[in-house]
Amino acid sequence: MKKIILLSILLLAVLLNLFSCSKEAEYVPEYGTFYVSDGILQNTHVTLIIENETLTAPVTELSYALYDKCDFLVTYTSEDMNRHNHYCLNLLEVYKDGVWQTAPICGASSLLANFGTTNMADPAEHQVQRQRMEFSHVDGEPGSFEWEDQLMRYCPLEPGVYRVRVQYDVYTDDENVKKPEGVPEAVAYFTVVAPQP
Repeated sequence: MKKIILLSILLLAVLLNLFSCSKEAEYVPEYGTFYVSDGILQNTHVTLIIENETLTAPVTELSYALYDKCDFLVTYTSEDMNRHNHYCLNLLEVYKDGVWQTAPICGASSLLANFGTTNMADPAEHQVQRQRMEFSHVDGEPGSFEWEDQLMRYCPLEPGVYRVRVQYDVYTDDENVKKPEGVPEAVAYFTVVAPQP
């Protein structure tokens, strides 16, 4: 009798387990939360991380990665799509005299940043995009360039507090999701230190 009760309990447990496994868990998309910080529209699921191990002045290269962990399709505009907005897409700012201002510009160049490739895969798979900005002195007076012909180049970074701002856009077919007005940006803050004597 005990064996029959034990077998009945085991059979019931196996049947319940099979029934619960047959129900597929319903996937709930994650879109993150939009918020405004320092006047910049951002999303909790799109982040920017500085990848340089050390940032000792003068910094001539900055590597960073954009992490997309939301279920929006996230796109980053390239310089070919709108050259005049390229300046805003990879804006480098320095905190000086109590305000954020454009980092010093040293002339002009045909290259602002060395772009990695954007993976336009299924948005649910998420993506990482790595980019590198190079800084150097070039011919011409600092700040002397024309938007029609060339892009600006930032000077090597001196000691100070900086931030990189990268614009992106988000898309979804989900009619229940509302995107706020404005262009979202991923922002990373970092400090460049003086070299040791």
